[in-house]
Amino acid sequence: MIETIITRLETLKTAGTLKLVEGALSYAAVDVKPADKDMPAAYVVELTESFATAKGMSGAFSQDGIATYAVILWMAAKRVDDKRAATALETLRAAVRATMFGFSPDGAEGAQFVNAGGSLLTAQDNLVVWQQTFALQFQERQ
Repeated sequence: MIETIITRLETLKTAGTLKLVEGALSYAAVDVKPADKDMPAAYVVELTESFATAKGMSGAFSQDGIATYAVILWMAAKRVDDKRAATALETLRAAVRATMFGFSPDGAEGAQFVNAGGSLLTAQDNLVVWQQTFALQFQERQ
């Protein structure tokens, strides 16, 4: 699913909104921050996966699940006026939400990503890092 989300977000790279879209392993390898030339950057990480109690009998089972994914946005904070800087972050967040909200990945049988929240991770040393979280409900059957 991570690769599916990355592919979806790469449309923002093509549009010039993002310069880098990577997965969890690349995120884990970031020592300090991506190079300025690679920002704004987005890293896709699966946060949680949980399941309800399985239902069924006689070998036919189903189980409802929910997975949450974070799109962690890194943006260089340049010395510009506060209004323009805030607008740039809001514009980036809105573009990511618009790209992911309602997106139904192949094989998800009508399940769609929904917004699950967002939070500021850090804002220091000329860097802003924002986590936008999305949830996908699904059902597994056997």
